[in-house]
Amino acid sequence: MDELSNKVAIITGSTKGIGKSIAEVFSQKGAHVVVTSRNLSSAKSIVDGLASYDTDPIAIKTDVTNDDDISNLIPVSYTHLTLPTSDLV
Repeated sequence: MDELSNKVAIITGSTKGIGKSIAEVFSQKGAHVVVTSRNLSSAKSIVDGLASYDTDPIAIKTDVTNDDDISNLIPVSYTHLTLPTSDLV
């Protein structure tokens, strides 16, 4: 259950398909999942579903083709989760 306890997993495209499944499994295994999508409302919906795992998931609007979005992704993730960068999966 806690194989990924206190680790952070930033998963791009995590609102559907394989990305969504990875977000669910990583949350089940204890990871703090960062759900990213170009559509923030879709990302928030996934985060709502992950809340039952008590792993403090976060939704961040991210377009991986946009340099500013990518530059923002890690700092915002770590500010929200207040974890050391050594915990990035």
